Amino acid sequence: MGSVAKKLGATIRAFREAEDLSREELAERAGLHPNYLGSVERGETNAGIENVVKIAKALKVPPHRLLMPKSGDSVDELWALISTADVKTSALILKLLRAVKEWRKM
Repeated sequence: MGSVAKKLGATIRAFREAEDLSREELAERAGLHPNYLGSVERGETNAGIENVVKIAKALKVPPHRLLMPKSGDSVDELWALISTADVKTSALILKLLRAVKEWRKM
């Protein structure tokens, strides 16, 4: 597998170990087979997006943290705001961010 799968697997393992979970415990929480999870952690299997989301929920982290582990607190806070907002508020946040991006180009 490629380096993306290896990085994802290493990140999942790091989050799992930080929570002091065994591979079997995390697999059970995520509804996955422990052997599959082990293969993902070793970077041998390319995890599908649905399984990444299941693993993230089981670890109680937003899915982007598994794909971009060094995103930081600002991204986490922004993700929390957007993911809990209604459609109208999400659209407003997006419009505001685009305006700030354009303003910074000036």
